[in-house]
Amino acid sequence: MGMFSTFVAWQVFYRWEPGWMPSWALTATAVLVGLAFAVVLGLVLELTVFQWVRTRPPITKAVITIGVLLALQSAASLIWKNNQYHLPIYIAPQRWTFQVAGVPVGANSIVIVMVAIGLAFGLAAFLKFTRMGRAMRAVSDDPISASLWAVPVGKVGAVSWMLGSFIAAVAGSSSLRSSTSTPQA
Repeated sequence: MGMFSTFVAWQVFYRWEPGWMPSWALTATAVLVGLAFAVVLGLVLELTVFQWVRTRPPITKAVITIGVLLALQSAASLIWKNNQYHLPIYIAPQRWTFQVAGVPVGANSIVIVMVAIGLAFGLAAFLKFTRMGRAMRAVSDDPISASLWAVPVGKVGAVSWMLGSFIAAVAGSSSLRSSTSTPQA
């Protein structure tokens, strides 16, 4: 899901008209479209596939999950072609580098680390302090007991897949960069 959402962001970045908005705005728009697509993809897959899989034996869950993976990879291959060269889209300009203990570190790497740390703390706070986070932990521990305590297991599953898809898209979008260059044909 992260790969597919990243390709959607790449498509937005490289296929929109490059002169009508600043490069940073185009990068932000591409990332936001990719993240929104990831959330919708997670919800659609939960409602169409994974909700049904939840009550199946573990081997069935594994096979269907691999099937979804192969379907997404095949769809991406059909849409974006296997032989197409995909240029990265860095979030921070490559010319911004810093020396850390004598080692040059790009601004993009610093942004990635900051986003990862923020995401980790944000997810921990979400799981610990919100009602939905506590419900997710309860369903993870024992879905039957959680449903007896009126935890909406289906809603929790949908939010879990949407959140997981969002995080996967953030990870995929970490290679995006702000640039005015266009891909070579």
